[in-house]
Order: sequence, then C-alpha cells, then structure tokens
Amino acid sequence: MVEWVWWILLLPLISFLMIPLVPEKKRAFGGWIAFSSMLLSFLLTLKLAWPLFSGEPFHTLHTSIRWISIPALSFELGLLIDPLSILMLLVVTGVGSAIFYYSLEYMEHDEGYRRYFAGLSLFSFSMIGIVLSLNLLQLFIFWELVGLSSYLLIGHWYQKPEAADAGKKAFLTNRVGDFGFLIGILLLWTFSGPAGARSLNLLELNTTISAFAQASAAHQIWITLAVLLIFSGVIGKSAQFPLHVWLPDAMEGPTPVSALIHAATMVAAGVYLLARTFPLFLLSETALEIIAYVGGFTAIFAATQAVVQKDLKRILAYSTLSQLGYMVMAVGLGGAVSAMYHLTTHAFFKALLFLSAGSIIHATKVQNITEMGGIRKKMPFTSTFFFIGAFSLIGFWPTSGFFSKDEILALAFSHNPILFWASISTVFLTALYMGRALSVVFLGPSKIRKKLHEPSQKMLLPLALLSILSVGGGFLGIDKLLHNVEIHSAGLPDPLVAKLAAGFGLLGILAAFAFYKLKEKERKRFSEVFSWLSQILVKKYYMDELYNFILRYIQEPFAEFLSWFEKRVVVEGAVNQTAGFTARAGRCLRKLQTGRIQTYLSIFCAGVVVIIYFLTIR
Repeated sequence: MVEWVWWILLLPLISFLMIPLVPEKKRAFGGWIAFSSMLLSFLLTLKLAWPLFSGEPFHTLHTSIRWISIPALSFELGLLIDPLSILMLLVVTGVGSAIFYYSLEYMEHDEGYRRYFAGLSLFSFSMIGIVLSLNLLQLFIFWELVGLSSYLLIGHWYQKPEAADAGKKAFLTNRVGDFGFLIGILLLWTFSGPAGARSLNLLELNTTISAFAQASAAHQIWITLAVLLIFSGVIGKSAQFPLHVWLPDAMEGPTPVSALIHAATMVAAGVYLLARTFPLFLLSETALEIIAYVGGFTAIFAATQAVVQKDLKRILAYSTLSQLGYMVMAVGLGGAVSAMYHLTTHAFFKALLFLSAGSIIHATKVQNITEMGGIRKKMPFTSTFFFIGAFSLIGFWPTSGFFSKDEILALAFSHNPILFWASISTVFLTALYMGRALSVVFLGPSKIRKKLHEPSQKMLLPLALLSILSVGGGFLGIDKLLHNVEIHSAGLPDPLVAKLAAGFGLLGILAAFAFYKLKEKERKRFSEVFSWLSQILVKKYYMDELYNFILRYIQEPFAEFLSWFEKRVVVEGAVNQTAGFTARAGRCLRKLQTGRIQTYLSIFCAGVVVIIYFLTIR
C-alpha cells in the first residue's frame, strides 16, 4: 500500500518539470497539466484517508530509502503516513486543487502563464514534502524549497518593483527564522546522546524524549533552547511577531498565490511543524509558555492593524496573521489538535475569501475598498460567497470557524485568563474589520461606473465548493480524524465561552455597520479624534522603520567592520604575514646552501656533536 503514496508527492514535481516543455502557443495545456496533477494527488489522498472516514483502525505507515550511510552517520529519505499527515494532505491537495482550477481562467491572459503554474506545482510539491517527511532534516530541505517557491510566486510580476521587493523581503525574513530552525535541529542531534541521528526521526520522538528526559539540569536549558530555535522557524514561516512583516507585502503576488500561501501551504507549514513535533515541546514548560504568548500577542497585534487597512487583500492578510496567532497560542496551551482543527477550517474560509476578493479585483481592477461599493447588487453570487467566508472568519454559528475557534477560546479560558481576554478582544476586532469591509465594499454606495459582471462558472465553482466547506466543515468531525494521535490535549467547548464569543463578534460587526451608517462629516470627526492611533496602525507600529533603522545603523556598520577585519586582520595580518614569514625563513635557510663542501661538513659535525651530547646526558 505504501509504495503508491509516493505518487502524491511526485505528481506535482512531474508537473513542474513538464510545464516548461509546453509550447507557448499551447500554454493553456500547461495549466491543465498542473491542475490534473494536483487533482490526482487529492484523489490518492482521499483513498489514503478512507479508513479514517469509515472508522476502520488505522496504523501508522512509513517507507524509506537509504540516503546517507557512513559509520558515524545514517539518514533516510522517506514518507510518514498517519492521521496528522493525512489531514494536512487533504488540506493541501484539496484546497490546492480548487485554487489551481480557479487560476486556469484568472491567469488566462498573463504573460507568465506557464511560469506561474510551474511555480504553483513546485510550491505544492514542497509543501507535500513537508507533510510527508520522515525526519527533521528531510523536512528542513522541503521547508527551504517552500521558501524558494514563495519567493518565485510572490515576485511573479517581477517587472513591478513592489512585487520584486516583496519577494525578496519574504525570502530574507524567512531566512532569519530558518537559520534558527537549523541550529535547533543540530542542538537536538547533539544532546540526544546515544540516539544520535535517530533523534531527528519523527517516528522515534519517544526515543528522543526519553534521552532528553534523563538529561541533567544543565542540558535541560539546552533542550529548551533547541525547541525555541525550532519555533523560530515557525515564527518566520507562519509570520508570527516579530518576523511577521513579510506577509502583508506578499499581497503583491497574484491573488490565487495569496490564497494558496494563506490557506493551504506556506503559513500552514509552521503550525503543522508545531503539531508534528509537539511531544518535544512538552519537555519544556518555558518554551510552551513563550509560544502561547507569542501567538496570543500576534493575534491581537495583527487584528488592530487590519482595522485601518484600505487594500482588500491586505485586510485578509492581517486576518491570516491574527488567525495563525490563535493556532500558535493553542499549541502553546497544549491544544495541538485544536490548532490543527482551526488550521483546517481556516483553509476553507480563507481560500474562499481570497478567491472571492480575486473575482472582485478581476472585475473592478481596483483593490482599494474606498473605491468600491455596491458590489452586492452587481456581483450577487461572489458577494454571497464573501459574506459566508467573513462570517466563518468571525466565528458565527453554524460556520466551520465557530466550531474550531471556540475550541481554542475554551482552551484559553481554562488555562490562561490573560490570553483568553486577548483572544476575545481579537474576536471583536475581527468582526470590526470584516464588518468594515462588508459595509464599504458590498453595502455602501457604488463608486464604480463601469458595468460589472460575475466571473465565469470556472471561477465560481471553486467558490461554491469552498463555501459549502466553510459552512458545513464544522459538522464533518475533522477533529475526530486525530482522535488516536498522541498530540490530543484540546479544550472542551464551553457554553459560556461560546456566548461571549458570539456577543463580542456581534458587537464588533454591528459597530462597523453603525459607523458606516453615519454621515461622512460625522465619520471624519470621529476619525480626527483618533487620528494619532490611526497613524500608528497605518504605519504598522513602525515595525518597518525599526527594521530599516537596524539594517542601516547596526547591521551595515557591523558588516563593514567584519569586511575590514577580514581584509586587514585575517588576509593581511594572518595570510600575508604567514607568507612573509615563510619567505623570510626561506631566505635564512638559503644561506646554508652555499655549495661549499666544507660548510656542509661543518654542519654535519655540529649535528653529530649535538646528538652525542644528548645521548651522553641521557
């Protein structure tokens, strides 16, 4: 059974290799190759998941091939198949298939059509590789491929300076977290004792945990450092504070790319890594506490910025940051299953929101919400789908977001009052900024003069399917797929929590609707009162300015110092001086080579005398 699972991974790779061979005149064929490969991977995943859906007993499967084998080191490349990886595969291939199909028409007239679909295929291959990786080293390789793929796709329209800069920003910001991730892997390997390379095998986490559990108090500090360094990779990839700055700028890429990054791939990789390695994090309560607070802070931090955004895609981008904060916080509070549950439902409604936004942008040619208005009357189907996604994001019953978000809120309620109230406040802010978007884009007076029309059935079909999942996903019992996974430590839904969340959500959306019912003069007067706060939020708490200051006044001078040190001390001081010493020594020794026999005899006799002297003393 296990052998055919390789095709789930290899089909997108084959697509990536085939698409550049498609002639430009038949470039549409390249898009269909990409979509077909993704759909086949999804169908194979459904076959793999059937025992879980049917309630049959499921045993963890794995297959591997030898990669490195030397006396002191042995590594394998392989696939790990368990309920956790199957659930993530369903998200990646299922939502990915919908986005691929949507892209067939959305990118139809794009000059880089083949390059776009080749990039999507490489992106999907890399993400599937992360999900199925058997060990941390293999996972890290695919982790880096995801970073490369995102760089290529975010910068797809590289002719635009903003898109090119956004791609570089995403790539470089992620390198910071990835460097920490790699150091964390090496520390795990170093302090695992006799387990050695086996400590990186995800199947043998219990062996690793046993080795660490017997470590001394001094080693426990290193273990905490190791798991926190692994978490630094999550901070970069899942855009948590303070490495969150790349994700809003990633909106410069095509909208389907934004949907794929935010729903099914890149940012989901960090949460999946936390869930996959969760037993390791249980070794350090300090690490879990830090993770919980980073996630909780990111959730409310990002939500406040979404309130003032005018770009429709950036509003959704900051909402992703906020929702990822929920997931990371859930892991820190011990609810890895709750995090994965919310990751799954979030994939449904966030893909729906981005693709709906893409249809609106495709029709109007604008992204600024203040230039829209009245879309509900002109694009009723797209508007309905966006409303469904928005209500699911807020967490209104009976959408899927209600069930998954309430689990996380219940977890915070039972474990940490500070994080609970931060989370509830985030619910209010989420409803506020989504209510603002709904009011301005769909319910307000139209500012678009040209005639608008709904997208074709090819673009509406993925929206319809995702809307069904966004509404009914909570009734599928997704969390039950993970019932036999050892990471389960979720909170039970609490009626009080559900009522509080619903109340705060309703309050937020009503506040937004009421504000935009006011006359324009009254809104301006209100905005002037809070102009100072609005300025801080528009400037994103001056995080970009802070990083620019660090780069310009700290990093660049430090780099110049290192360059000077390398040139003057290392090269001129060490390398050149070594060469000079060798030359001087050579000149001294050359004096001994006179060519006169009496000189050689004198040196020989002196040597014999020295030898006899030492032998006599001894």
